[in-house]
Amino acid sequence: EITQDPQLREKLLQALWAIPSYSLAIEPENLFSDETGIYAHAGWHGRKAERNCSLELLPMAGQQEAGFQIDAGVRMRGGSSRHPRYQKHAMRFFFRKQYGQGKLKYDLFGGDGAQAFDNFDLRCTQQYSWHHGFNPRTIYIRDQLSRDLHLAMGQTSPRGNFRHLYINGHYWGIFNTCERPEASFGEAYIG
Repeated sequence: EITQDPQLREKLLQALWAIPSYSLAIEPENLFSDETGIYAHAGWHGRKAERNCSLELLPMAGQQEAGFQIDAGVRMRGGSSRHPRYQKHAMRFFFRKQYGQGKLKYDLFGGDGAQAFDNFDLRCTQQYSWHHGFNPRTIYIRDQLSRDLHLAMGQTSPRGNFRHLYINGHYWGIFNTCERPEASFGEAYIG
């Protein structure tokens, strides 16, 4: 109904162009196969649950800055977001020499954020999202707001932003891109 209504269709297109998008290209069986698919088996962990892919950042309409394309590894991540009854799973991208470049070199978060990454997460704000029991208190900003406030108080905290995600050309929703506070994060911000 939304895409067929000219007035709503225009609003939808404006919303899709209002923030940048990721395009994930991956062999469908690597995600959805009953035998080898990591989306179908979101509870799998470790390197054996990592699949090669292509990740591209598509800038928003009118943005001067170019996006990027990089070959990477992808895994499912999170706790409750891995549960099979949920349709939307969180992901983690890894940048390793086995896929191409050893790091993603891009100003992913703007300003004084890190400029090179070993990995980053795409969080799906599981507890307060539409797909978690159609919660009427659905909000997407709670965790990111907390991290942003920590940064605003002069503390070290993971940076993040929101992006649309397309998987093999299909719209997958809004995700929260977020740094992972681990060794490479500490090295980038603390030394």
